[in-house]
Amino acid sequence: MNDQWLGIGWTPQPKGGGWGNNISNWSFGLSNRIQAAGQGWNEMRHALHAAIKVPLAQDWKGSAGIGIGVRGWVLDGRQWSWDQQYGSGGYNPAAPTGEPDGFVAGAALSPEVAVGFAWQRQQRSGQVPRFQG
Repeated sequence: MNDQWLGIGWTPQPKGGGWGNNISNWSFGLSNRIQAAGQGWNEMRHALHAAIKVPLAQDWKGSAGIGIGVRGWVLDGRQWSWDQQYGSGGYNPAAPTGEPDGFVAGAALSPEVAVGFAWQRQQRSGQVPRFQG
């Protein structure tokens, strides 16, 4: 099995003016995953994400996000051999397989919704923040 995943995220940090202070509550992301599981099977997924964080209580922050993606898969069984192709004379690649082999592919939209929460300790003066949710 071969699995590759890439994720990139960005949270805007305003430097005063222009966008205002609320833009730093948003985060955006892009993810890409390609998985090859066995000979002939490949699965791909590409998605865009957006989330907003909201204060829930003094030390708790929540987040809600949405995403939209595209996923696809390919099944290529043209190089496979099957039990029915083996007989008393050995392997016969021209013999019928009895299976719906060949090349098959598909794709679909992949919507998603996420909800999360995290505890955030208040920063003391002179300390570097340890966690930001």
